[in-house]
Amino acid sequence: MTQLIRFICTLVIAVLLVILGGFLMKVYPHSFTDTTNNPAINLSSNTSGSAVDRDLAIAYRRQYMKALSAHYRSLEAILEKNAPFANQTLTHINSLLSLAEYMPEVFPPGTAMTHAEGWGAKPLIWSEPDNFSRLIANFQTSLETLKTVVNNQQNPINAIESFTQVRQTCLDCHSTYRVRQP
Repeated sequence: MTQLIRFICTLVIAVLLVILGGFLMKVYPHSFTDTTNNPAINLSSNTSGSAVDRDLAIAYRRQYMKALSAHYRSLEAILEKNAPFANQTLTHINSLLSLAEYMPEVFPPGTAMTHAEGWGAKPLIWSEPDNFSRLIANFQTSLETLKTVVNNQQNPINAIESFTQVRQTCLDCHSTYRVRQP
């Protein structure tokens, strides 16, 4: 019963984060500032070719990562703690795969943490684009493997091992490119 309550609370929090993320996107000032004079926050090389507000991009990325985490934690509850929602496993895996497609886009140039902020995405992401891309590809591959294992209804231990690999791909990227909030 405690696990069910935890899962429901986690789900409610995830929904609230999604709603809050949408709210922030609506109320945040959408004026694009001129960042061309400050190379530390020049975001003019994004996909649309226009400058992007650094703070808005970072706020969005943080909500995006919370969405990833919510799906991940839901899978963890199902696969490792036997939450009674096994029928939703593929939904969470597919959601993670869909979100992973956009991962490179949520790290536009100029959105690294500053020394004053002290936490966030390390500038190293933008100086090692090939390694960062490889880590994202590893994340996607591990999710595809997990999806295959779940689809084939293999031994639950295989699913847990595949899920552990997904966890490791997250940790590999975070240990290299993220400074945790103090």
